[in-house]
Amino acid sequence: MAVLVTGGTGMLGQELVHNLVARGQKVKILARDTKKARELFGDLDILKGDVTEDNLGLVNNPRVDAIYHLAAFLDLGEKHRDDLWNVNVAGTQNVIKLMKLYEIPHLYFCSTSYTQGRNYYERTKASAENYVKESGIKYTIFKPGIIVPNSKTFEIDKPQHLYIAARLWARLHRRAEPIRKKIEGTLHLPPKQISCRIKGDPSATLNLVHVDWIAEKMASIQDEGVYMLTSQRPLRVSKLLEWLGDILFLNLKVEPEFKMRPYEVLFDRLAKPFLVYIQGDIPPFKHSFNDCPDISQEFIQKTVINSILN
Repeated sequence: MAVLVTGGTGMLGQELVHNLVARGQKVKILARDTKKARELFGDLDILKGDVTEDNLGLVNNPRVDAIYHLAAFLDLGEKHRDDLWNVNVAGTQNVIKLMKLYEIPHLYFCSTSYTQGRNYYERTKASAENYVKESGIKYTIFKPGIIVPNSKTFEIDKPQHLYIAARLWARLHRRAEPIRKKIEGTLHLPPKQISCRIKGDPSATLNLVHVDWIAEKMASIQDEGVYMLTSQRPLRVSKLLEWLGDILFLNLKVEPEFKMRPYEVLFDRLAKPFLVYIQGDIPPFKHSFNDCPDISQEFIQKTVINSILN
C-alpha cells in the first residue's frame, strides 16, 4: 500500500515513517523543507508541499491509498491563533479536499487526547476531528496523550513545554546559585536546595506517552475508528516535580494556594499556558490498549539533561 505522510519530519512523524517502512508500506513524505526530509529519509519519495495551501501545494495526484495526517502547530498560548487555525483546522480541511479530489479512500488523522477546550490549541484539534468525522471519508483517528521522546534514545526533536519549563528552572537556578552560596558562606549555613512552589493540584496527573509506542500503534492499526493512545498509569505531577527537582537541585512542590515569591511569579507567568494541565480538573482518559509503558525516573532525568544541553 502507498501512503502519504504529512508532518513526517517531526518527532512523531519520523518514528511513524520508520515503522511504516518496516511494515512494507510505500511511503511518500509531504514536506515544506525537502532538504531536511531527504537528510532524514534518504531514498523515500519526498513531495514538496504545505498543508496550508490548496491541494497541499501539489500539482499532480500523489497516487496513494491513504494519508497519515500528522502536520500540526503546537502552541498552548494565545500569540499564534492564526497559525493554529491555518495548520490544524484549515490544513485538515485541505487534506480532506485533496482526498476527495483524487478519491483517496482512507485518512489516518493524528489528533490528541487533550481536546477538552482549555485553550485554543485544544479547540482547533477538536474542530479538526469534527471535520474528519463529517467528511464522509473512511477515517481512523488517533488520540495520543502528551508525547514525550523515545523510551530508548531520550532524544527530542524540538523543545516541548515540559522541557521548556525545565530549562527555565535551570536558568533561574544558575542565576540564584551565586547568591545562595554567598549567603550561606557569610552566615555559615549548610548547603540547601532552592525551594520553588507551583500553583496546582498535587494529585493532578499528566498522561505522558513515549513517541515510539505511539508510532508503533499507529502503524499497526488499519481499521476505522477512534483510538485513545494513552497511559493507564499517568504520572502524578508531584512525582514528576520530585524527579525534576533531583536533577536540577531544586525543591519543587505543587500547592493549591500560596503567596508567590518573585521568582515564582516569573515562572508562573512564563509557564502559564502549561500550568492549566496540573489543576486536577482533567477526567481520566479511556484507553484503547493496556500495554503502554510507564514513564520512569531515569527517562525523565536523562531527557531533561538532553534538553538542557541541546
